[in-house]
Amino acid sequence: MNNNEQLLMKNKIFDELLKTKSAAKTSNDNQIKIRCKFCGDSRNQDHSHMYVGVMNTQQFMIGYHCKKCQSSGVVSKDFLEMYDIKNVELNVFLKKNRISTIIKKNINSNTLVNNYNIPDEILQEDKFKIDYLSSRFNRKITKDDLKQYKIVLNLNQFLKFNNINLYRDTNTNKMELKTLVEEYTKTCVGFLSFDNNIIQFRNINSNVIRYKYSNLQINKDFKNPLLYVVKKNIDLISRKPKIIIAEGIFDIIGVKERFCLDDDVDSVLCSPCGKSFKVALNQIIKMTGFVDSDVFLYVDKDTNRDIDKGFFNNHMSQFIPNFNITIVYNDKGKDFGEMSEEIDIKTYKL
Repeated sequence: MNNNEQLLMKNKIFDELLKTKSAAKTSNDNQIKIRCKFCGDSRNQDHSHMYVGVMNTQQFMIGYHCKKCQSSGVVSKDFLEMYDIKNVELNVFLKKNRISTIIKKNINSNTLVNNYNIPDEILQEDKFKIDYLSSRFNRKITKDDLKQYKIVLNLNQFLKFNNINLYRDTNTNKMELKTLVEEYTKTCVGFLSFDNNIIQFRNINSNVIRYKYSNLQINKDFKNPLLYVVKKNIDLISRKPKIIIAEGIFDIIGVKERFCLDDDVDSVLCSPCGKSFKVALNQIIKMTGFVDSDVFLYVDKDTNRDIDKGFFNNHMSQFIPNFNITIVYNDKGKDFGEMSEEIDIKTYKL
């Protein structure tokens, strides 16, 4: 939908809502005021506290927010019907626009996101990385997989493709960084974080890089937590939202491959990359507004502590009163990251 069509639909929605009692225009062309149906608004029937307007999001959306009761969300067919508005054309438009990828900025978040993309050309020198990933996925990796799972096969290729200069920072030892970039390029496969700012690399065959996993930050001014999110469609006003978190990137990809349908739009799938589950959950809530979701934590089973209910009751204590949290683990193996391995699901609720 182009800008003219978006403007036309916005005006049609505003025109319908402005017919309701005590509705009024504001000084902002992208916003109007109406009476709030959630709280009944103020006793003075001439006053309105529900603001409806174009949201500051990557995808065109119209949202609402009551400054009296704080009800907020995205305008939908159900919202319009609360005001006795039944318009087939608007309903079709709103249904189409309610399905969205996780957005750069939404009602509750001012998260910064880099506008970088994944190259889909597979270079000959990176064929062994495709073989490695195919063995982990237990199927042949495609170019579509590279984009969906935000896989950086070749660091130099990714940097050139997005015109990224890592060497601008005067405090950086350029020779050391160049050596590291070359080593990542030759020996590692990377996964791009939700804000496109951190690449977590899996060491495949480097004798120089000491660790199995290591991270490269692109913009050091970003303060977002390290979080990997599977790229998929999300219904931001789902009536049954789920937040699914797994310990590592291969774990959450394994969960997606095993258990999630292709047309699922109710679930966000993410990994804190071996860091804190509660930091990951807090960030996803900020990004999506899913404050009433079911939460599933797919945990490793390295030790008894990893599946200990007491540990997770303490770790997730701030969320337990408001969220239905389920711990999920593989009783037959360490985790969910090897697709060729058999699993035996065990669960318990916090």
